[in-house]
Amino acid sequence: MTAQQRRNDWREVRAPPIEPRAAEKTQATGAAPRSGFMARGFILTLFLRMLTSSLLIIIPLFVTFSLGVSASSLGYYVLLLWAGNGAGAALAMGLIKKHFASALTGFGILCVSMLGFSFYARSPLGVGSFAFMAGTGVGLAQPFLPALMHLDSGSANPSRGIGYYSVALGAGLISGPVVAWALQSAYAGTGGFTAMFLFLFSVSLAGLVAVLSELRSVAGKSAPRTGVQPLIPREWITALKNKRFLHAFNFNLLYSFLLPIVLSYGGVYAAARYGLSSAHAFLLFGSVFLASVILRTLVTRAGKFGSLRLAVIGCFIVASFFVMAFSPTLPIFITGMLIFAVPHALVFPETQYRALKTVDSSVLMNSSYVFQMSSGAAEVLSPVLAVAVIRCAGLTNLFTDMFPIAVLAMVYALAAKSG
Repeated sequence: MTAQQRRNDWREVRAPPIEPRAAEKTQATGAAPRSGFMARGFILTLFLRMLTSSLLIIIPLFVTFSLGVSASSLGYYVLLLWAGNGAGAALAMGLIKKHFASALTGFGILCVSMLGFSFYARSPLGVGSFAFMAGTGVGLAQPFLPALMHLDSGSANPSRGIGYYSVALGAGLISGPVVAWALQSAYAGTGGFTAMFLFLFSVSLAGLVAVLSELRSVAGKSAPRTGVQPLIPREWITALKNKRFLHAFNFNLLYSFLLPIVLSYGGVYAAARYGLSSAHAFLLFGSVFLASVILRTLVTRAGKFGSLRLAVIGCFIVASFFVMAFSPTLPIFITGMLIFAVPHALVFPETQYRALKTVDSSVLMNSSYVFQMSSGAAEVLSPVLAVAVIRCAGLTNLFTDMFPIAVLAMVYALAAKSG
């Protein structure tokens, strides 16, 4: 592809073709571009996060309670989910390079994998296979969404796109565990897990229908946001040379080592140490995510992303892991989980907004992809580390041994500059 073709492709992604007067009005008022991708992106992000949050919590509990898999092996299933996610994102950005084609493929794979979980995942090998497939589906459908929503923000509130993206993430996180809790309470034993996977199939199917509806709505019209800028490694280097981008990248990397520990091991840890039931574990996660999405919504509506100090968020990371690691009773552990709602609400949108606002629009899509790699790399390595820790020190020492990473994240955050 020539340099001129790349510039033309990027123009298609950056802004829809609008009349000069409309463009002047948009620039003057700060209104969002006319493409209207914000609402569609919100819905797709909501569905995808509902799927990932549910699977990260359900799969460890399912293989523990239904298949009798040991705690030391749980990390392999989480690893397969995240490895599939990385593979899907690489295919989307490196091979398909089209928002609609990638999203359709991703949600189609998710439908198949959820049916597989529902009826055929009766062995550790089957669970692992469908976990990788589900991760691939999410990875195919998700990587373009944050950058495209960011481009729709408008100058009056430039953090609007990332803010609504983060709220959609939070809403998806709440919905998954709450529905899982209701289904696990209504059905006994493995029947509850089957019902959960069938529910997730319906979510995947709804996402597929939403993409088809979006594609139909732009049929015969100019569809400026169907293509993406090709992956250009030198632009990744350009982004990482930016000190503020690199700082946001590294802080999110450290936090992303801790997030899978809480999501995938929090329920199993509480069950092993305090006797928490699987149904109550889902309810606990639902409460944490509810607190998270309320905070995200408040911050988004106030337009405050970019003005928060990462050092404050870092302190909440340390506080939450300290309480969870050294809690003598279940109520205190629950308190630590609720404290974790603060960094869960703010780290990703805060760091992603900081990262994207520091780079030129010509490298925005590539920069967004690079930033997402900070989450992806840590979320793949974290389960591997968890497996090693559990094998050496046991499940009940997992949060204690991960506490130094929380301290490192706080120390790193102290060096952040405001804004």
